[in-house]
Amino acid sequence: AYGDTKTLTVTFDPADATNKTITWTSSNEDIATVDENGVVTPGKLAAKTVAPGADTATITATSVDGEFTAECTVKIYDPDTPTKMQDTVNKLTFELWTPQHLQYFANYVNNQSGYLANARLMQDIDLSTICSAENPWTPISKNPRSNQLYGGTFDGQGYAIRGLYLKSDDATYNQEANKYIALFGRCGAATIKNLSVYGTAEANGLYMAGIVGYVTGNATIENCHNYVNFTNLTTAHSVHTAGILAYACRNSGTFNTNQAWAHKVTISNSSNHGTILSNNGNAGGIIGVASGIVDMSR
Repeated sequence: AYGDTKTLTVTFDPADATNKTITWTSSNEDIATVDENGVVTPGKLAAKTVAPGADTATITATSVDGEFTAECTVKIYDPDTPTKMQDTVNKLTFELWTPQHLQYFANYVNNQSGYLANARLMQDIDLSTICSAENPWTPISKNPRSNQLYGGTFDGQGYAIRGLYLKSDDATYNQEANKYIALFGRCGAATIKNLSVYGTAEANGLYMAGIVGYVTGNATIENCHNYVNFTNLTTAHSVHTAGILAYACRNSGTFNTNQAWAHKVTISNSSNHGTILSNNGNAGGIIGVASGIVDMSR
């Protein structure tokens, strides 16, 4: 990340080589420089939207004796603003490395224009520095317009989000903006995959889950695992909870080609490991309420 430095080291074979002098070079000093001691300092990306590989540099260590080489690829990112990778024509994907990146992505989606945005985790992310009982998580796609439910692809790439804290507002729990409390609030034709989520949820919302609060549309949830534990169960009103998906809603009609308000949610290879609490409502490890067609498989 910008402002950081990393020191690279070289292992010699044989370990008792008499001349261990090394020269260091960078393939792109605009991305990263390296000094005579192997200390790598990041440069600066020229743009926030780049083609794959445009945010990397190759650091090469060359031995003076024999000119043997070893290489290390260095990738840089702004810790506050994620880079958008231009994977293919007209397809941009946010690369998320930090808690600030995930929050940036949530804000981007919640500003409505980003409801079809794609993202992928690049490492485990710990939200505990920005997320707490006093400052609970604002769901991605918290309160979209009816034809702008989140419909992108979010790929956890096998990484985990930790430190998630979910909590509803007791006074406004039944308002549309606060009904669905989860990592993702309301989804349409979205794909969410390869993700584990850890954290705490105060069971005081109407529909709450670790991964997704509400789905209307041909959504796919695959290889997702919930470790969010529910606590502090309210007795003031009904609470519907689940580990993966709180509410799958069947709705008719089609708003546009991206948001098919159809009849099927597919959940596969997913699991719940958290404690689920419910009051006078529906609860389940995987799904809480299913009013549409749900296809579940291992």
